[in-house]
Amino acid sequence: MKYLSIIAVLLMTGWVEAGTAQVATQIRQEYERAVRGWEMRLQTAVGEEARRSVVRDRPDPDEFGRRMWTEVKGALRVEWSLDYTPWLLETAPGVMLDRQGGALKRSPFQEIMREVELMHLKSPKVGRICIAMAAYREPAALTLLEKIEKGNPDKKVKGQAAIAQAILLRHIGEGRDVMIKRRDAVRRAITNAADVKVGAITVGDLAMNEAYIVKHLIPSRVGPSLVGRDISGLPLDLKSFHGKVVVLAFWSVNGHDAQKTIDLLTKLHKKALGRPVELLGVSRNPDSVLRQLKADGVLPWRNFADGDGKLSDAYRVRQTPKVYVLDKKGVIRFIGVPGSFVELAVDDLVTEK
Repeated sequence: MKYLSIIAVLLMTGWVEAGTAQVATQIRQEYERAVRGWEMRLQTAVGEEARRSVVRDRPDPDEFGRRMWTEVKGALRVEWSLDYTPWLLETAPGVMLDRQGGALKRSPFQEIMREVELMHLKSPKVGRICIAMAAYREPAALTLLEKIEKGNPDKKVKGQAAIAQAILLRHIGEGRDVMIKRRDAVRRAITNAADVKVGAITVGDLAMNEAYIVKHLIPSRVGPSLVGRDISGLPLDLKSFHGKVVVLAFWSVNGHDAQKTIDLLTKLHKKALGRPVELLGVSRNPDSVLRQLKADGVLPWRNFADGDGKLSDAYRVRQTPKVYVLDKKGVIRFIGVPGSFVELAVDDLVTEK
């Protein structure tokens, strides 16, 4: 009994690890291989039914996220866990926000924040977690990011915490004071960590991106112009739809919840018929795939072809689906995902004087 008590204490303090970095690495590699294999199957699928089948068979990030969480949750106080928690936060948000056991139980995301504050506030590895936390629209995350920036001695971590604050403020607040905070955070990020890598880009790139969003992509700004061609090769210009409410939907055949997105957009298209509303899709999928879907009756709405990603980049779309609703003058009035809030925004703008 004496030794069991000691082991229990060690587990609580992180000295006995519930999982290992080796197994965590295996889980991450398995997921990456599964996604690559799925993408190959999607590219080679012939026929609409075959493509639908492959889309439905997309590797479930939550499945891998649950496995990863099982591996790292008992080791959150050990530094090796910091190499895997960013992956968890970015790959499996559904798992991270799940509160199994009721409202009083902390979610995995809250557990990670708690352990970072208790054990890793001054770690040089915590910067990457800061940026991963920015996608979670929780005020508590903003408070933690401010503590990390203030308390961590590493300038590069301070810069990553600053850019994470700028990104998070975009999601959870508006108004002049928020804009000032975002601007100041962007400046601190550039000063302290412009050259720090975040995947294939840098903190400096993220900072410039935030500055662009503030200037062009917040509600009340005129949406950037889009000029290109549709998936049939015909010219398509966003400005030609001034006078109508435009739903600009960025989506992908191989995106998360692709079938649900297609169903919601189809419903929105049907509701727009006979009204001063235009649904325009923007997709980076191959034109051949989109043309076949249109021929099969799956895509009744018109779509910009965006194989090179330039149109998506103009609206800074990194993940799909994402929807911008523009009023009759081309001003951005709503930003979100397909669903009832988009429909409500459209209904309000159609009747707006």
